[in-house]
Formats: sequence, C-alpha cells, structure tokens
Amino acid sequence: MRKIFIGGSLESGERVMELARIIEAEGEEPVPWDKPGLFPLGGYTLEQLIKISRTVDGALFVFGEDDKVWYRNDMVYQPRDNVFIEFGIFAGQIGPERTVIAVSGNVKAATDLRGVITCNLDRPYQARIQLRQWLNGLALVRNEAGV
Repeated sequence: MRKIFIGGSLESGERVMELARIIEAEGEEPVPWDKPGLFPLGGYTLEQLIKISRTVDGALFVFGEDDKVWYRNDMVYQPRDNVFIEFGIFAGQIGPERTVIAVSGNVKAATDLRGVITCNLDRPYQARIQLRQWLNGLALVRNEAGV
C-alpha cells in the first residue's frame, strides 16, 4: 500500500477529502495535510513537510480558487501561496512525476508551472481515471529510481 500526501488550503478541504476517498478506493493510503498528528505541536512546518515528503510515495496538491489577486489588469483566482511552496518542496524531494497538481475551478498558476499536465477535478470521471493511471504508474517510477 502506497502513502499519498494530499495538500491544499483550508478552503479546498472538500476537494482534499474527495481525493482521499479516491485514493482509498484504489487501495492506497491517503495522508491529507490536516491528518491529526501530522504536524506535531512545537514543530516547524517547513521541516515537517520535508520529513513527510521523505515518507510518502506520491503527493497531490489541490490548486483551488482560494485567493482573489490582481494580475496585471485583471482580477484572477489563485491557490493559497503556501500550496505553491509545498508543491515545490514535494516536487523537489520526490520528483515531479510523483507530485501532481489537481485543479479546481479557473485558477492562475505560477508561470513556471505552465505546461505541467494537471488533473481537472471539475471533470470527476476523467480525474478518477487520470488518478488511477498515475497511482498505477508510481510503482514504475519508484522501480526506475531504484527505490
């Protein structure tokens, strides 16, 4: 059974739980960011995220319409800033092929993430198929990496 971290904002809590149910239905262990005990009192969030990234087989991050921001001359929605940072931590620690962006709504992402293939949670049937394929591919990614 593979452990899959699920990150997101407080506002995307329903989507995080939706992903947890999908992962569990596929026979894997979901590790949502708000799981009790995951971030112990007195700890440092950044340090704990790095530790968590070393114990999971994959990670999903919900990029939702969390914050309204002005970008050039338009008001747009983007994920909470910490979600971008946490995605980067996991992509750097376990690799981009093991770290997936799950988009909810019409969000603006950082320019450096343009071109990254994402999972669209607003299309549930397609999202479930994509996630199943990704989960099945994780075993291959780990074997190629010698893990």
